[in-house]
Amino acid sequence: SAKSRRAEDLSWDEWGERAREFIILANEVFTPDLIVIGGGISKFWDEFASHVTFDDVKTTKAALANNAGIVGAAALAFSD
Repeated sequence: SAKSRRAEDLSWDEWGERAREFIILANEVFTPDLIVIGGGISKFWDEFASHVTFDDVKTTKAALANNAGIVGAAALAFSD
């Protein structure tokens, strides 16, 4: 998260490498076709996108950035 990056005083390269390690593990366990990165950190996509780009799994930032979770929860609440 953006908060943990600031708390640990990580550069974008350091944070990007950590995110890369996590995505590699998630890909091994779940083998997704797409990983969407949302939340506050997604506002800084251009800072770390090069670290989370792979040949075998597509990664992208959430179109709604930090609002993705809120909009998704609201859509689910009103889906019935």
